[in-house]
Amino acid sequence: MSKVMNDTDTAHYKLLNTESYQYRLPVVTASFNCVKNLCETHELVINSSKTQLIVFKPVGRRIPDEFHLSLDNCTVTPQKTVKSL
Repeated sequence: MSKVMNDTDTAHYKLLNTESYQYRLPVVTASFNCVKNLCETHELVINSSKTQLIVFKPVGRRIPDEFHLSLDNCTVTPQKTVKSL
């Protein structure tokens, strides 16, 4: 069974595959701040200096060298692997 894509689907698909990583930074930063606020309301602390970032991307798509997040005055750069404790 194949799906025929209409103009809206096609535009959305192109947006997801062509938007830059920089465009996603505010969304990721906002998500981090939401989780941080939730933790703080339960008297938990996120150690930003130990925060790691892994980007799941299509094969062949390159992450720009300058791509990074700034979270609580800590610079977080993408890693190929992360350690989960």
